[in-house]
Amino acid sequence: MKGPVRRSHRWLMMLVGGQVLFWSLSGLYMVWFDIYYIQGEHFFTWAQRDDERRHRLADRQYH
Repeated sequence: MKGPVRRSHRWLMMLVGGQVLFWSLSGLYMVWFDIYYIQGEHFFTWAQRDDERRHRLADRQYH
């Protein structure tokens, strides 16, 4: 009885520990880099950004 419980506990803790590690690293990434870089706005041209802002403002006004 002791063997299967320990084995399942070990695998469960590795799974939970891996998720906590991934969560911590992704949070560190979000804090370390600029939000515009994370959102991928450096891939857009200025014209595309202006169009998106206009659409967002129009949606706010009509909804």
